[in-house]
Amino acid sequence: MSEDSIDKTAFRTHDGHYEYLVMPFGLSNAPATFQAIMNDIFRPLLRRKVVIFFDDILIYSPSWETHLADLYEVLNILLKHQFKVNKQKCSFSQSTTEYLGHIIDYKGVSMDPKKIEAVMAWPVPKNLKGLRGFLGLTGYYRKFIGNYGSIARPLTDLTKKDSFKWQSDAQNAFELIQHAFEVGDWVYVKLKPYRQLSVVNRIHQKLAAKFFGPFQIVDKIGPVAYKLLLPATSKIHPVFHVSLLKKAVRGPIEPVLPLELVIGEKDILVPEVILANRSIRDGSDSIEQWLVQWQGQDVAEDTWEDAVWIQGQFPDVSLEVKTLLEGGSNDTNGLSNDKEAPKLLKVYSRRGRK
Repeated sequence: MSEDSIDKTAFRTHDGHYEYLVMPFGLSNAPATFQAIMNDIFRPLLRRKVVIFFDDILIYSPSWETHLADLYEVLNILLKHQFKVNKQKCSFSQSTTEYLGHIIDYKGVSMDPKKIEAVMAWPVPKNLKGLRGFLGLTGYYRKFIGNYGSIARPLTDLTKKDSFKWQSDAQNAFELIQHAFEVGDWVYVKLKPYRQLSVVNRIHQKLAAKFFGPFQIVDKIGPVAYKLLLPATSKIHPVFHVSLLKKAVRGPIEPVLPLELVIGEKDILVPEVILANRSIRDGSDSIEQWLVQWQGQDVAEDTWEDAVWIQGQFPDVSLEVKTLLEGGSNDTNGLSNDKEAPKLLKVYSRRGRK
């Protein structure tokens, strides 16, 4: 602290009055003053071998020998200007490091996986405060999200005065930002393996969806679907809705699918037509389900499936809707009485044929 500024920092405690002899960060102009000092003393090194943000000093070098020389130079500058470093807060000789919410290594700069998880786990905003928090977090990483400004426009429009009204365009934009991918990215895909098996076998499989992979994105199909590079032995559909994907920081050398998804072509099930729909309750949520007729299967194999899952798993399959009726329940197929209702499979048991 300058001699004529010390008395301005006086404060009182139960033990008496005290004054700061060094600048505290609590002063309104302290961060800017400290950053200016760092820029001045390290100016010859900035953006050549050193990056500084307040008290975070990042030293980068092309080789180990050069790095030792650069580290020695930085420490000497700090010593010359009477700055001290906390050894416990320092990391030396790192090939990968976290810096200001980014991961930096020899490949370049990427998002911190923890931040990716935070974005993907962000709940749907219920008010303006939640929306601003989401836009603040994702906006910091906008350079990693192609066309971020255009995608986020429906959300930024909601931040205007008295404009917060969550609708389908805002929901779509929210999901696109949460699952913003580029060709070449590695992603995990959410699958329910039993759905890819024959109807006869799949009722014995676990019903919970799981993430598999990671797999590399090879193409973008429309605004909300992506084609993945699956193993050559895989027979499942390679195109997935964005809601079924989760970004991976690194991809393995040879990603594999679980054995139950490496199946023969004759076992692939593709929806042919939607026969009816119904809504079921899951707590406070209403879930729409469709009665699906599968290609190559008889009427006894028609099954109720979540509409969101069908749309996500088969985004490029055009489905003809024969009948869509409201008011179905868990134990009815929702069809009119003058039309023969198909035999339905139960979740945990299968009716025997007579």
